This record gives sequence, C-alpha cells and structure tokens, in this order.
Amino acid sequence: MDDQIDDYLDRLATTLQSLLKKQLTGVYLSGSLVMDDWIPTNSDVDVMCIVDRPLKDSVKLKLVDQLAEERLVPPGLGLELVFVLEDEVLKPHSLPSYEYVLTFQRDIGVKVKEEGMDEGLLMDFTICYQSGKTLIGKPIEEVFGVVPNHG
Repeated sequence: MDDQIDDYLDRLATTLQSLLKKQLTGVYLSGSLVMDDWIPTNSDVDVMCIVDRPLKDSVKLKLVDQLAEERLVPPGLGLELVFVLEDEVLKPHSLPSYEYVLTFQRDIGVKVKEEGMDEGLLMDFTICYQSGKTLIGKPIEEVFGVVPNHG
C-alpha cells in the first residue's frame, strides 16, 4: 500500500473510533487492498467496522456527515464501509446480516443501506479472517470466526 492509502485509512479509523467510542470492536481492511489486487482506477476501499450493539440514528447521521468531508474522500473509486454486529462475524451463518452500509463514490457521494441480510458478507468475512488487516481495535482472530462450509 502507498502512503496516501495508509494516511486515508488512519484518518478513517480515527474518525470511526471518535464517533463510536466503546461501541467499536474494531475496524478491518478487506477486499482488493489486502488481496494485492487493488487498482486505483477500478477498485474501491473495502472496510468492515464491527460494533457490539446496534448504531443509534444520531450516530448514523454523524457518520454520513463525516464521510462527506473532504479529508475523508477515499483513494480509488470510493469506499464501502460495512457495519456488522460482533455476533455475526464471530459465529458466521449462511445468511449474515449487516447493521449499516455506507458507500462513498466520488461522482455520487454517500449512499446508505439500513439493516439487512446479505450472503455475500460470507466472502467478506472469509477475506477478513484469512487476509484482513486490523486498522484499530481487537485482533482479527479474536473477532472473526471461521465461515462454515455450506455445500
């Protein structure tokens, strides 16, 4: 990773920690950046934020405001920031749920998805477990469980 990406990830992790405080379990880098497959013109930054309880609406609004600030404009195509409860990643099951998803793209700005389920999260959990990078918080091996083999 280059210095621009490292600086961005530091700012993002610090912002999340200041907003979420004790609710934050950890912030983890996933996706193409940890798979050595990141291409600035084609890739976004994938980050998982694990929390110990559901986010309050007031916190969600602050997150959107903070991510729209110039200092948090991500490198590459944008940012996908997925908030998941601890239990979902520690004991993964066939249809995991997310608490909140913030997507930032330069041309579009911030988009939000409220609570929902997504089996695609299993791949994200696996990437985090096997190759992810802890940006702040508990070590990955204490937070992410092994995704069961369904098939």
